[in-house]
Amino acid sequence: MEKNKEEFIKSQIFSLTIMGGLSRGYPVYEKAVLETDKNNFKKFLEETLKSYGKLYEKEVEENEHIKNILKLKKVATEKFGKIFKDKKFRLGRAQKVLNLYLKYLWTLGRIPKPPHCPFDSVIISKLGKEVKNITWTKLDKEEDYKRLVEVARKISHDNIASWELEYWNNNLEKQNIL
Repeated sequence: MEKNKEEFIKSQIFSLTIMGGLSRGYPVYEKAVLETDKNNFKKFLEETLKSYGKLYEKEVEENEHIKNILKLKKVATEKFGKIFKDKKFRLGRAQKVLNLYLKYLWTLGRIPKPPHCPFDSVIISKLGKEVKNITWTKLDKEEDYKRLVEVARKISHDNIASWELEYWNNNLEKQNIL
């Protein structure tokens, strides 16, 4: 029975990660992409995120974390570029799926606190004027991602993941989630 519970939790984490990372804003896919191609990409994401989950069982430094996001973007683009809008998997999508997946693992006590949080429109709007022109679904420059991190670091007093989790939890009702 415990194995069934574990598999259920894993499938839910992955489903929520995919929904949170791929379902909003600027289109992810080209218009006429087959469902089988989308499903193959999602399977790739699942396997890739699982392997990253193992890496993060020990604390990962920020520079390594950014390299992991960039690698996810690069490999996804190389393997599946033809299915994506503009032929590339954007950095904003890569950071969102990896950071969101890590947030779930962290809140379940499976990994130490991750270096960053999932940057989306809610969090970016909280960061203020300095980054208001960055749209997470269009984000594709490493410098822009690093700007988000730097501003979040200042606001959070160098505790980005905990700050975002507290903000998220304190604003559930305002977001009409509960």
